[in-house]
Amino acid sequence: MDKKTMDTLVGALHRMKEDARKSEIKREEQGWNTTTLPSSLVEILSSLTKHELDTIRKNYNIRGISSLKKSELAAELARQIPKLYLNTISLLDSESYDLVKKIVKQSGYIRSFDLPFSKIEVLKDHSILFPGTYQGEKVLFIPLELLNAFLEKENSMLGKIVNRNTTWITLIHGLLYYYGVMDSSKLLKKLEPLTNEEIDAMHFFNVISFASKYNGQVSLSFGGMRDRRVSDERKLYEEHLARPTLDYYPFTKEQLLAAGQLNYVEKNHALKDLLSFLKYYYEMKEEDLNEISLQLVTMINKDAQPAMAIQYLQKWIEIPNMEFLQELTEKVMYLYNNTRLWILKGHTPSEVAQKEKTHLLPLPKQPYLSNAKVVDLSGYSKIGRNNPCQCGSGKKYKKCCGK
Repeated sequence: MDKKTMDTLVGALHRMKEDARKSEIKREEQGWNTTTLPSSLVEILSSLTKHELDTIRKNYNIRGISSLKKSELAAELARQIPKLYLNTISLLDSESYDLVKKIVKQSGYIRSFDLPFSKIEVLKDHSILFPGTYQGEKVLFIPLELLNAFLEKENSMLGKIVNRNTTWITLIHGLLYYYGVMDSSKLLKKLEPLTNEEIDAMHFFNVISFASKYNGQVSLSFGGMRDRRVSDERKLYEEHLARPTLDYYPFTKEQLLAAGQLNYVEKNHALKDLLSFLKYYYEMKEEDLNEISLQLVTMINKDAQPAMAIQYLQKWIEIPNMEFLQELTEKVMYLYNNTRLWILKGHTPSEVAQKEKTHLLPLPKQPYLSNAKVVDLSGYSKIGRNNPCQCGSGKKYKKCCGK
């Protein structure tokens, strides 16, 4: 991927994120309607738009009522949903299930919660709970009929199902962290030996479908699922098919459970070496190093050229001299050759090179300059973010080259 294409892609992603952020803010502003508590389900459903009711109807797979008028649709949904409520609850993971139990224990609503509105919206779209404003405060609440349905049928078996769902979801996130994409049948075949159980395919797909909306770490793709970082799943599927003799790397259950956590980055020896190198010369916060790690691993998997990785690092550091640039380039190339890649089904180029006796990415004859400002700094030491920038601009380092 050349620089122009990468810049275009990055710009498009930034615009998409900004549009999504603005859209979420607008939806959130409209989502906290004033309510009275306790409320019946039909009262709450009647306050929603026809589009919102249709979304709930589709999520419950209730057919034959889409042509009803809004008031009639709300009444029919209020009649049917309590009978199906526990089936929907059985799709939840531990986080969302614990939230429901907390609301139930506190007489049907809570005032204090730490949950992004995007997740609240998914729960509302499945009529699991609803957001509202009560006595001037934002609350999450469950209508009376659903509260009673939960109390009547909740048992220890439901808790075990939710724990199993959580394990499934985390393992799937881990598999897709390393493989990028995978079709549904292969995901099931990978999951069953990891969980030592025969998995009901329909329930599994319903759980993963809900999790893809709620967590956002993975999404449905044609015939399977993809990691949220993958932008061209078709191309990646083709890359997998082009390597029929290369098996998917056999990760352990522990590795996958770790990789399934939000914003996980595998800090292998090559990445640790690069981070240690940066920490030696620059004062950098741990959160900055984590961000650098996440972006570099993503860039490598998206087939960005090494020169672009150097250019990205220049947003964080100043290149002091040619010797530094040469050493940095070597460490970046080492990272490229030892990062687990989606296109290699979770293997690193080094591992594949040993098996296929192919060549790794060679170290360039000249280090990647990327329009770097090379400054001669004798007696060079760590650069404090509040120190004057070494480029001579007169600004603090954090306000200049350390941005």
